[in-house]
Amino acid sequence: MQAACDAHARRKIVDSQAYPQERDQWLRWFQKLYDIEERGRHLPEADRLELRRREARAVWDRMWEWILEADRRVSNVILRTSDFGKAIHYIRTHFRQLTLYLDHPQVPIDNNDTEQQMKHVATGRKNWLFVQSLSAAERSANLLTLVRSAERNHLDVWYFVKDVLEQLLAGQTNYEELLPWRWAEKHPDRIRHFRIRENERRANARRRHRQERRLVNDTS
Repeated sequence: MQAACDAHARRKIVDSQAYPQERDQWLRWFQKLYDIEERGRHLPEADRLELRRREARAVWDRMWEWILEADRRVSNVILRTSDFGKAIHYIRTHFRQLTLYLDHPQVPIDNNDTEQQMKHVATGRKNWLFVQSLSAAERSANLLTLVRSAERNHLDVWYFVKDVLEQLLAGQTNYEELLPWRWAEKHPDRIRHFRIRENERRANARRRHRQERRLVNDTS
């Protein structure tokens, strides 16, 4: 079954203007869901699954109860034609897809990481608008995938791509050994450790921000 992106659903709530009190309540629910995900980010899959089922499912249950209650009095409370009403309708329609991650620990709560990777493609879209043929487009896509995979694994991109292409041209058929994380094991000197430290600092900053926000919410 296909999973849906919860960041996309949340963004519809953020962009809505009608019903500010209800809007704020939904944003608080989404905030709790993302706080739970932050706590489970580095847990083993079994522990992450247990955390999601124990805490996140309870939040989603409250959200679903709210939707059912709104359906019963929709004519008086939530206008389906309002931007907030449309946002809720989207969540109601895609509820099963939005909550699929609760039962699959390897599935993320959203696809923000993928969208971040695609920004590089969007930035160069004009340069790559014409590739002459379908096969050329496939080669370009494969090369971009190779480059972005190297970046995500904090590798020296130029050296990684050069070495992989040379091995392929030399007849290498053990493709498992060319995967970035496997390649890094044999080339530890080509890992960009400063990128890892940068990511850790940003992650710690986000974690502190979430902790401070939870404290404020708990005391308010």
